[in-house]
Amino acid sequence: MEKRYKEKPDKKIYTAQVMKLLDEYVIAGHITKTEAVNIRSWIWLIKYKILFKAYINIDPAFYQKFSTLNK
Repeated sequence: MEKRYKEKPDKKIYTAQVMKLLDEYVIAGHITKTEAVNIRSWIWLIKYKILFKAYINIDPAFYQKFSTLNK
């Protein structure tokens, strides 16, 4: 087991094997397409919404000015 973890894997071999398996699954229809989720952008969006709400609560004029810019 120690030998197994000491050896560095050859990424080219594994990449080829993974691509072959993916191709087989796609051809056989075992893969279902789903919507991609970008977790980093989702986290950024949540933080932005929280920050934006804080600014609205602090300065109502900010909200009014921002809403006129969007029109």
